[in-house]
Amino acid sequence: MSDTSLLGYKWQILNNDSSLSILERLLRNRGVLDDGLQADYLNPTFNKLHDPLLLDDMAKAVKRIKKAIKNGERIIIFGDYDVDGVTGTAILVLGLEELGANVSYRLPSRTEDGYGLNDKVINEIAQVDTKLLITVDTGISCADQIALARQKGIDVIITDHHTIPEQIPDANFILHPKLDKSSYPFADLTGAGVAFKLLQALFKDHYPVNELEARLAKYIDLATLGTIADLGPLKGENRVIVKQGLKKMQTTEWDGLNHLLEICNIDPEQEIESNHVGFRIAPRINAAGRLDSPYYALKLFLSKGDKSKKFAQKLEKINKERQRLTEEILQEAETIAKKQLKKEKILIAYHPNWKSGLVGIIAGRLSSNHSMPVIIMEERNDFYIGSARGPEYFDLVEALKNCEKYLENFGGHTQAAGFTLAKENLPNFIHCMQTYARQTLKETDTEPLLEVDTEINLQNINQTLINQIDTLSPFGHKNSRPLFMLKGAYIKDIKRVGQDRNHLLGNILVDQTEYNFIGFKMAEKVKNLQEFERFDIVFHVGTNTYKGVTKIQLQLIDLKRT
Repeated sequence: MSDTSLLGYKWQILNNDSSLSILERLLRNRGVLDDGLQADYLNPTFNKLHDPLLLDDMAKAVKRIKKAIKNGERIIIFGDYDVDGVTGTAILVLGLEELGANVSYRLPSRTEDGYGLNDKVINEIAQVDTKLLITVDTGISCADQIALARQKGIDVIITDHHTIPEQIPDANFILHPKLDKSSYPFADLTGAGVAFKLLQALFKDHYPVNELEARLAKYIDLATLGTIADLGPLKGENRVIVKQGLKKMQTTEWDGLNHLLEICNIDPEQEIESNHVGFRIAPRINAAGRLDSPYYALKLFLSKGDKSKKFAQKLEKINKERQRLTEEILQEAETIAKKQLKKEKILIAYHPNWKSGLVGIIAGRLSSNHSMPVIIMEERNDFYIGSARGPEYFDLVEALKNCEKYLENFGGHTQAAGFTLAKENLPNFIHCMQTYARQTLKETDTEPLLEVDTEINLQNINQTLINQIDTLSPFGHKNSRPLFMLKGAYIKDIKRVGQDRNHLLGNILVDQTEYNFIGFKMAEKVKNLQEFERFDIVFHVGTNTYKGVTKIQLQLIDLKRT
C-alpha cells in the first residue's frame, strides 16, 4: 500500500504517547513542554502582555515622543501598504492623537515607491518642518534614507520586525524585538505588534494604572488584524494580542472596522475567529495597496460614520477586481510553471502584464499548490519586481542573499521575501537561484507533508475534546487547529453539496458508531469514492448547527485507503 494519501501527502504523526492525555499531546506539539507554562498558554489574558519598557530604546523613545507632544512638534508616522503596516500606522496615529500630538502620516505606493522609505518622502517631510519620524513595519533596512533624515534635522524612531540587515540604520532609537542581545522576552511580534507596544508604553506613562487596560484595549483589535495577516506565530505575546483582540473586535470602537465586518458578512454577535480575519477581512484591506492606494485602507480606520462606510465599500470594490485578476494571472503562471516542475527545485515565472501587487499572492498560491519555493516577477520600466514564497524547508532570504550581486535590493522573511532586479541581470539571477535551490535541496525530502497531531479513536470524539480544542484557540500560524487521525473508518452516505457541488458530505462509521463529516472542496480531489470503502482519515473535530440543533461534525482533510 502506498504511503501517500489520496491528496498526495505523506502523513507525519507528531505525538502518539499513550501516557499523555490528548490535551497534553496537543500542548507538547505546540512547544508547551513545561506544565508551568500551560496556564499561560491556555489563558492568554490581558495582564500577560509583557512590560513594553523591556524593549531596547523604549524608555528613550517615549521620552522623545513626550517632548514632541509637549512642544507641538510635527510627528510623521511612515508605514507600509500591507495590513500589518496599515493597522500599525493607524494604532500610532490614533493613539498619538488621543495624547494630543501634532501627528500625520505617509504610506508608500507599492508601484511608484516600492517597499520602505525613499529619498522623495524624506525631502517632502523635511519641507513641512517635521521634527520626528516614526516608522511602522519598515525602516530597519533603510539606512541611507534614515541618514538623510538625520542630516535634515529629523529625529527618527524605527519600529520594525523584519530581518535585521548587516548595516543597521543610525536612527535615534530602534524598537525591534529581534535585535542582537535584545532583552525583550518575545521576538515574534509583527509590525502592528511593535507599534502596539509603543502605544502601551506611552499610555503606561500617561494614564493611571486603573485606566490603562481599558484605554489600551481600544487598539488591540487593530494589532490583531496585523498580527494575523502578517502570519505572526500565535504563541507567546501574539496569543494574548489575538485572543483579546478578536474578543474586542465584537465591540470594536472603530466605525470603519464595523462597516468592514458587515461587508464581510461577519456577525459581531457571534465569536470572531482568526480565519475570519485571514480569509475575509485582511484580503480586503490588502487589496487597496495591491491595486490602488493604501490610503483607502488607512482612512477606513481613521474616519468615522458614513465616511468610513464609503471607504469600506471602496475596499470591497477593489477586492473584487483583485480576485478577478488573481485567477487570470494564476492560470498564466501555472502554464509557465508546469514546464519547470520536473527539472527544477524552484519555480520562476514573469510577465510584463502582471501587477506587482498580486505577484505575492500568485507566488503563495503556486507554492501551496506544488509544495515548492516560487518566485513571481513583473516588469516595471528597467526592472523586475519580484515576490518569493516557499515551504519551511527553504530559506528564501538566504537564497536571495546568495544571489544578491544581481539584485538592487531584497528583504523579507524565510518563507516570504521580495526584491528588485535590473532587467539585464535576469538570466544570471535565474541561473543563480536555480543552482542554489538544486544544491540546497538535493538531500531534502520535498514530498508534501501533512503534520497530524495524534491518532485517536471514535470514543475520544466528544464534547470534552471539543472544549479542550477551544482552549487552544486562537488558531493560525504555528498554532494550527488540531488534526487527528482515525484508522479503519467506513465512508457512507456520500453526496456532493454546495452551490458548485464541490464539497463532500457524508458519515463515517467505526464499530457501529458514526459521525457526520464535511470535506470542503474535496469533491474534485477525491473522485470515485465508493459507499462503505474503508479508509484511514485525517480531520478536524468541530460542531455544526442545523435548524437550531448543534451536533459534532468532523471536517475531513485527507484520507488513505487501508
